Amino acid sequence: MKRAPARWLLAALALAAALLVPWRRLFGALQRPFAAAGTWVDARAFGLFDPATASPARVAQLEAQLAAAAVDHASDQALKQENDDLRSRLNFVARAKARMVSADVVARTVGADADRFEIDRGSRDGLAVGMPAVVEDGVLAGKVVSVSDADAVVAAVTDPGVRTAVSLLNGARTIGVATGLDGTMMALTYIPKDVDVEANEIVVTSGLEDRVPSGLVIGVVNAVESAGTDPFKQAVIQPLADPRRVSSVSIIVGSAP
Repeated sequence: MKRAPARWLLAALALAAALLVPWRRLFGALQRPFAAAGTWVDARAFGLFDPATASPARVAQLEAQLAAAAVDHASDQALKQENDDLRSRLNFVARAKARMVSADVVARTVGADADRFEIDRGSRDGLAVGMPAVVEDGVLAGKVVSVSDADAVVAAVTDPGVRTAVSLLNGARTIGVATGLDGTMMALTYIPKDVDVEANEIVVTSGLEDRVPSGLVIGVVNAVESAGTDPFKQAVIQPLADPRRVSSVSIIVGSAP
């Protein structure tokens, strides 16, 4: 009589084992990516050794080496970006034959009423009010509006107080004055009605201002408006330089001798 419970027990265990097979397969599939990731980290961060034989000091040393390698990698990427920016500015210098002073942005004021940033170069470096600040390969970012001995303030092209005489790319005629608009866009006013201006055309400096050479890229025409009785047309310009992202600039201090 005692054999019946034994048979029931064996049958129950067999059924449980059969039911657990799919779940074991599922758990095995789920854990494989984590196991692979753990193996990758272990092989690179701690080396190929037996964890049981690694001392806490050795583990701490390897973790410090991994952190140092991550910092070095980040530094290399930042240096590469700085070199790319410098190379672009040097290409513009060679083409325009201009004397430039490189400067870093140390503070900024961005808003609808003011769009300015402070740089770490000043009058002792040859800077003066009205000089243009460029980024990348000759894109006008703004103009110097105040200077002290060791630093200066640059008003971005989107600052409401900045006005720039402009023309269209490859056009010899000045078509109007670009003014900063709400800190993000620019308004191009006083465009003669007989001048053809279309969306997506590139706007550059005309060269009619003191200290500002011709051909500095400002932005792209976004939209054009024309009233029936108004002798002039207006346009909205999307600037190419974003003052919120500018970290360094080159100030054009004069032409090459």
